[in-house]
Amino acid sequence: MGDYHHHGARAVLPPDVQTVAETVPGYETYTWNALFAPAGTPADVVARLNLAANKALADPGVSKRMAEFSAVVVGSTPEQLGAHVKAQIAKWTPVVRDAKIELE
Repeated sequence: MGDYHHHGARAVLPPDVQTVAETVPGYETYTWNALFAPAGTPADVVARLNLAANKALADPGVSKRMAEFSAVVVGSTPEQLGAHVKAQIAKWTPVVRDAKIELE
């Protein structure tokens, strides 16, 4: 329904601390979190949950607390989250396959 750590955003760090991406050209990795509803959840329920989640993420207290964890708060739509998940699968599938990583 929405995520709070957005691709391309720099985590909140002291100004004198460089990220890996700022020192290693082409490096990109980050964590992200999102809210998901079970498959088959009615669209109107997903819309209400998404609205509530984005409203909570817009709260200054939530943003401040998340910044303490270096999280960048970004609300999104279910469609944007779906596109993000598909992009992540496309990005990491070859990495996992080439590294011969097996899931148990």
